[in-house]
Amino acid sequence: MFLRDSSKAASDLLLETENEMTLFELIERVCEGDDTLRFKILDEQKNLRPHVNIFIGSKNSRHLDGIETLVSEDDEVSIFPSLSGG
Repeated sequence: MFLRDSSKAASDLLLETENEMTLFELIERVCEGDDTLRFKILDEQKNLRPHVNIFIGSKNSRHLDGIETLVSEDDEVSIFPSLSGG
């Protein structure tokens, strides 16, 4: 997972885990101690913000089980803000 504009943005982030976790659990783990990053990804109800897209491999989590999508230790997770404008 690659993070920018965050205290954890120095490089890709590798999380070691023995079990599957939900995308929500992964986000909480990544954002631990970084409330600004959490606010950019999740809203006040702990839902994924509409302007954020999270891919697990090549699949958009919105087309899977959303924030409850299971992520395994071999999955690559990418977080992208939506791009718009003209």
